[in-house]
Amino acid sequence: MNIDKIEAVINDFFIANEWLDCFIVEIKVKDKLIEVFVDCDGGINLQKCHKISRAIEAYLDETQVIGEQYVLDVSSPGVGTPLKMTRQYHNNVGRNIEVNTATESVEGILKEVTDAGIMVAFTEKRKEGKKNIKVDVEKTLLFDEIKSAKIKVSFK
Repeated sequence: MNIDKIEAVINDFFIANEWLDCFIVEIKVKDKLIEVFVDCDGGINLQKCHKISRAIEAYLDETQVIGEQYVLDVSSPGVGTPLKMTRQYHNNVGRNIEVNTATESVEGILKEVTDAGIMVAFTEKRKEGKKNIKVDVEKTLLFDEIKSAKIKVSFK
């Protein structure tokens, strides 16, 4: 199975359909199962997943790269999946995020994304004399420091 060929076909499909806002997050292949996780800069919908799936299926059927026996699954990465690409962070500005580095875990609102990293805003409790106070904090984390980051879904 040539993952690079599948990735090239998907990218060509995005260009041909002027879906330059779409990108591959990950491709997994195990035995005859091909899982393709895609996202778009504003989110992905069922129609785009369906069209991408049909394009990949047509390519696999035409080229017989893996024969006739395979299972193809095209979907978005899902809410609980760790963020892997800078473009995914942009999609989630304003949402709750949990970020882990080698030295700390930060949970708050994703406020900003730059080429170098992200800014997370949260409220921190501090002791000032005998009183406990709440302080609003904005923390910048560089992408090089981030070990994992997940969007936290709140049903409040």
